Amino acid sequence: MALTFGVGFFLKLAIDNDWISPTGRVALGVAVGVALLGTGEYSHRKIPLWAAPVTAAGLAILYLSIYAGFGRYDLIDPLPALLSLGGVAVLGTLLALRHESLTIALLSILGAFTAPLLLGRDLPDERLLLPYILVVDVGVLALSTFRNWRWFTLVAMSASYILFLIWVSDNPGDHVILGESGLVGVFLVFVSATSLFHVLWRRDAGSYDLALMTINAAAFFGLTFELLWTDYASWFGGISLSLSLFYCAMAYTVTKRAPDSPQLALFSLSIAVIFLTVAMPLQLSGSWVTVAWAAEGAVLIWLGFLLGRLPLRLFGLGILAISAGRLLVLDSPVELVDFNPVLNNRFPPFVVAIAAFYAAAYAYHRYRDRLDFSSIFETAEPSEVHMFPVLLAAANLLTLWLLSAEAIAFFDSHTIADQWRDGEHDKFLTLTALWAVYAMGLMAVASVRRSGLLPWAAAVLLLVVTVKFLLIDTFEVEPSAGLFSPVLNFYFLAYLILLAVLIFSAFAYRREFPNFPGMTRVWPLYSIAIIVAANVISIWALSVEAYRYFNHLEFNSGDDYSSAMQLTLTLIWSIYAVGTIAVGIIARSSYVRLAGIALLALPVVKLFIFDVFLMELGYRVVAFIALGGLLLAMGLVYQRYSHAVRGFLFGQKTRESHQK
Repeated sequence: MALTFGVGFFLKLAIDNDWISPTGRVALGVAVGVALLGTGEYSHRKIPLWAAPVTAAGLAILYLSIYAGFGRYDLIDPLPALLSLGGVAVLGTLLALRHESLTIALLSILGAFTAPLLLGRDLPDERLLLPYILVVDVGVLALSTFRNWRWFTLVAMSASYILFLIWVSDNPGDHVILGESGLVGVFLVFVSATSLFHVLWRRDAGSYDLALMTINAAAFFGLTFELLWTDYASWFGGISLSLSLFYCAMAYTVTKRAPDSPQLALFSLSIAVIFLTVAMPLQLSGSWVTVAWAAEGAVLIWLGFLLGRLPLRLFGLGILAISAGRLLVLDSPVELVDFNPVLNNRFPPFVVAIAAFYAAAYAYHRYRDRLDFSSIFETAEPSEVHMFPVLLAAANLLTLWLLSAEAIAFFDSHTIADQWRDGEHDKFLTLTALWAVYAMGLMAVASVRRSGLLPWAAAVLLLVVTVKFLLIDTFEVEPSAGLFSPVLNFYFLAYLILLAVLIFSAFAYRREFPNFPGMTRVWPLYSIAIIVAANVISIWALSVEAYRYFNHLEFNSGDDYSSAMQLTLTLIWSIYAVGTIAVGIIARSSYVRLAGIALLALPVVKLFIFDVFLMELGYRVVAFIALGGLLLAMGLVYQRYSHAVRGFLFGQKTRESHQK
């Protein structure tokens, strides 16, 4: 290397000081190069390790001399010069193969690519640097076809793209089409240099080979972007799509010609997928990008199963995740002015994305038996086993998000137009009703499909809806007190819908799901929990209605109705408790009867601890007499069920003996 650089600097010094004529300088360089080649060839058999770098230095000096002959002095026409350079490249390939020396290959190629830097880039015609790079790269291709020397390929590739980048910086905006043509040539050379060896000799590609393929594709696309973006930005979708098709064709060719190299074909297909994914936002706009990505993700997952390729499935999952993120962040907002539910720009991309997630989930369900042996890594990724429920959950969450967003936008658009009274309050309640109905739909589908997953999802959603109804819908947003109508309002309608869903859910969990996978042991607890939730929201909703009704009366008249409100709450709780006990009697359920007794304790405690101090005297009389009468009547009736009470409190035997 030192000798090569020394000769190069000598030629530069001779040029600057005009010591020797141009012809003499070139002839001297050629003579030194030939002498070194002869020395290396003579000593090859005796001292091969020493002979290899000497031979490489001779090749490098020949590159320097020929480059100086046509690049600096214009002594040789471009065509003979390029042919001579090609001859040196062929000679270097043959010598490297003959000596089996990576050293010869590396040092000779370094000399070839440093020649323009050592001797200057001021060529008689600036376009000559591109064919020079291509001619040297042809020698690289020839050697790479017979030897898989990765460092040699990496150095040659890096040097080629660096020289091209220097050429672009020296000629900004000039010869754009010529430059891109040269760049395509370099790209194709190194596509061949990283693949032909494996195809011809049927060798499988390793991780370093795949890394070289990635570097080549990324460098080509990046330099193309630098060269063409300013004037040809609209072409880049087509360019990316063309690269995708090119790598697809390459994968197909490798599969047909070299079936023993599956990784090369698979990696080519992976690069094709990446370029296809990049092409969509470059060529399309707005929500169409999301639509294309979602469809691509689903197709890749199906292809991954059909071809038995885990990386394809992983690419598909990644693209689906990207499409979901773009869907939620960029495609969710809509214009509220003149908003129409369903008929808007948000709805179609959401529908396509949701369908893609369902299609992907179905693929994982249908081909679940292939997960253990379809991977190129010999065993399936453990996380893939859980992809079916994950994709199914994602599809349902996107569906729920879409329906909720449509409802929110509808109320917001009408609130802006001053067309909806209590729009903010009704929006919250509509979401509650919507989510409750969606949970009922999940349970209905679960009963038809006999799914062990959907009942769990429905239970979680029902829990969220119940908590939202109790803590958010009641306290965060209240309706206008002056316009309140008891029972005939959105809050009570939402309560009725949620109550109907809870009753349906209790029936479904009791009748349909006990024998489902994963539900055998837990379904009684879920049934009890749902029944309890239904009763809690019933008492809560009735109490809220009473509170808001008397608040409405106070707002309109200015009078104090606090005693009437407390009396009404006490009566509501007492009547509800008595009704619960009556249901327990009719259904012959000790649990329901005892729950009614526990519930009856609430108005008793309220009456003796709070109402006695808060109510006016007249209301106090009514409350105590009414509750006392109820308690006496229930005590009388309950004598018949004393054994059931003792059985519940003290053991199963007493209860069983009473039943007998």
